[in-house]
Amino acid sequence: MHRRTPFSALAAAALAFFTAPALAQHDHSLVQAGRDESGMLHMHTHDHMPFEVMPSVFSGIDGFATAEVAFESLSADHPAIGLFMLDEASDLRAVLIAQDHGIQLFAGPDPLEIGGEVVLGHPFFHVMPVYNIYDGNIGDEFTMTFKFTDVSGMYTESEPFELRFVAVPAPMTASTMVLLGLVSARRRR
Repeated sequence: MHRRTPFSALAAAALAFFTAPALAQHDHSLVQAGRDESGMLHMHTHDHMPFEVMPSVFSGIDGFATAEVAFESLSADHPAIGLFMLDEASDLRAVLIAQDHGIQLFAGPDPLEIGGEVVLGHPFFHVMPVYNIYDGNIGDEFTMTFKFTDVSGMYTESEPFELRFVAVPAPMTASTMVLLGLVSARRRR
């Protein structure tokens, strides 16, 4: 079951999308697009999967949600692993080709359907869609399968690649840890 997003959640996603290029340092996960010497697109990440998805802070998006997994073009060549930067004339999309029940992606007002595209555009791009686990519990894992395509025709599409996500609890704040410590100390007496 797909859910529509209210305006406030769409506004939050748009803010993340439009402010992303201004970010100088990344404190989130990156799913990078590059190419090999033959001109085939590839996905590359240094980040550990499954990506953690905490309880939603987006108004109108239930369950667990994150905008902390960005699609980004490589910003430097990596000849040691055979990946290279994309030409500025290329025009990339991340095409959703499969997903588990219970997870969806927002790259606009409605959830992306199978076959739908996240428009990445011309390099350098840094796009932060909202991933939403709407039917799951803490510890449940979900998979979404994508491929990169280039609508300019400069590069051949990538092999399908999987992004894995896991629902996790919200981190404890310092005040919550102190409170739990006081309760624990009181019980020992």
